[in-house]
Amino acid sequence: SLLALRDIQPETELTIAYVDANAPYRERTAALKAMHGFICRCDKCAIQAGFARASKQLAAAEAAAAESQTFRAAEAERKARAEAKASFVAPWLAPTPSDPPAAAPAPPAAPSQPSAAVEAVLEDLSQLGLRALEAGLFAEAEVVLRALLAASPPAASVGKASGKRRGLDRYGQRRGDALLRLGGALQRLHRFDEARAMWIHAA
Repeated sequence: SLLALRDIQPETELTIAYVDANAPYRERTAALKAMHGFICRCDKCAIQAGFARASKQLAAAEAAAAESQTFRAAEAERKARAEAKASFVAPWLAPTPSDPPAAAPAPPAAPSQPSAAVEAVLEDLSQLGLRALEAGLFAEAEVVLRALLAASPPAASVGKASGKRRGLDRYGQRRGDALLRLGGALQRLHRFDEARAMWIHAA
């Protein structure tokens, strides 16, 4: 006989595990391919594979954004040095009172919103977290949602950087949803104090 650990809807397909379902994803995939010749696409494997893929994409996108920001900072510094050098001229080349004053160096740019690549990965993580919850994979949901919260900028800082209410609404809504979903996952894992803290934080 079988003992169900969660509610099962009528006509739901029941499956068995050919390998230890708690083993790491790479080990399960390698064992299934070697012993049975297929790659599992169950919810757990699909979510863990999607999370691994999203993590790599997020790291690459953040590295590219950091490199771009470093380049812009270096370019701004080079321009400032050139302007400072140009302002130090020989006395016979000094500007006359009628000459317009030299332009002041531009202030450093405010922090920008995440790049489109980062934004796409954050949205993928949000969908993966929701899928894990719907599949009853609460431990996987916790991992995905915590990664999403760690990678998502706080709503206040994004709104301040962008100066647009639309940006504040979008990022704030996604963080709020992630906090609420994380609280739900923690509750189902019987970690009630942590769940309550997530819900209070979301409010």
